[in-house]
Amino acid sequence: MLEIERQLHTIASRYLGSRRVLVLLGPRGAGKSHLLRLWADEREYEALFLNGEDLRVQELLDPANSGRFMTMLGSSRFFILDEARKIPDITETVLRLLDDAEAVKIILAASSSDAFGDDPDDPLRGQKYTFHLFPLAEKELPPGDQSAPLMERLIYGCYPALFSLTGPKEKEDYLRSVVNDCIYKDIPAAEGIRVSEKIGRLMLLLAERAGNELSMNELGKELSISKNTAEKYLEVLSRLFIIHPVAPYAEAGKRHLAGQRRWYFLDNGLRNSLLNNFSAADKRDDIYILWENYLISQRLKQQRNQRRAVTNYFLRTYDGLSIPWLEDSGGKLTGYKFTLRSAKKKSPAAWHKALPQASFRVITPSNYKEWLVE
Repeated sequence: MLEIERQLHTIASRYLGSRRVLVLLGPRGAGKSHLLRLWADEREYEALFLNGEDLRVQELLDPANSGRFMTMLGSSRFFILDEARKIPDITETVLRLLDDAEAVKIILAASSSDAFGDDPDDPLRGQKYTFHLFPLAEKELPPGDQSAPLMERLIYGCYPALFSLTGPKEKEDYLRSVVNDCIYKDIPAAEGIRVSEKIGRLMLLLAERAGNELSMNELGKELSISKNTAEKYLEVLSRLFIIHPVAPYAEAGKRHLAGQRRWYFLDNGLRNSLLNNFSAADKRDDIYILWENYLISQRLKQQRNQRRAVTNYFLRTYDGLSIPWLEDSGGKLTGYKFTLRSAKKKSPAAWHKALPQASFRVITPSNYKEWLVE
C-alpha cells in the first residue's frame, strides 16, 4: 500500500508525552487505524493496541473485568484503543485508568464526535487533546504520478486507499463500501437511530442538493418525518463526519438574508457514490457544485490541521449578491468566490456595499493550491 505522510502524524506526536488522553476523531477510511499503528510502532515502550469493535475487547473493558484488563496491560506504557466509541461506558473506563495507571499514555480513536466531543459536561474535559483526521488534504497528496489529477479528485475524492487502487471500478466499489459501512455500521451505533429507507433517501437528497439551503420543514415533508427527526438525522450525519453545515452570515442592520444552513459533503467521492454517478467531470452538469464542495471540504481540512480558530459562513444579500464562503478569523472577514474559469480578481461592487471592510478573493484552478496550502 502507498505510504502517505499525514500532517497530523507530526502535529499530534508532539502531545504524546503529555499526561492527557489523546483523542483522534474522523470518518471511516480516513487512516486513523494506520496512524495509530505508526504511533504504536514508533514508541520505545511496549504498547497495548485493541479494537473496540471486537466483542472480546468490549467484554475485557467492562468495569467488572478491570482486574483482567490491568493484567493484560502489564508493563505497557501506551494503551491504544481504536473504535473506542463501541465500548459501553468508555469514559468511565478511561477515568479509572487515569487513576489506576498514571504512567500509561491513553490514545483513543473514534468515527464519531459524539463519544468525545466538546460537551461542557464531558467528564474528560480538560483531560484530553482532540485531533481530527479526514481524507487527504491537498498538502498530503502523493507526489507526481502517484497523485490523481484534480478533475479525477472531484469525482473520486481523497480517501487514502484510493491512491493505491488503479481502475475506476476498484475505486467505485471502495467508495460504495464506505457508504455501506456508514449506513449499516456507524448510523445504527448512534443513539436513538434506526436504519431505515428514510436515512438512505435523506442522504440521497443531501447529495442532490449539496450547497443549497435546506429547510427542515420541507425536508421533513419530503421524507414523511417530523422537523425534529430531520434535524436529528442531520446532526448524526454531521457527527459521523459525512456532511458539514455552513450557516448564513447575518449582521445587524445589514441587508443580509438569514436563510437556512447549507450542507456539504466532507468528501466528493461519498457524494458521487450516493448519486451513483462517477462520470468524468467534463461530462457532469453539476461540475460547479463538485468544485465548490471540493474546495470547501479541503479548506475545512486545512483549518483543522492547522488548528485555526475560524468561523465559516456563506453570504446572500437582498441585492442579489451570493458568496459561497466567508471566513471570520478573529473579526477579520474574507469572502471567497469559486469559479472554474479564469476570472477577474476584482471584487464586485455589491461586495463592498455589503461588507466594506472585508477582503475578497477569487479561487480558480490556477490558484486553488496556493489557497489550500497557505
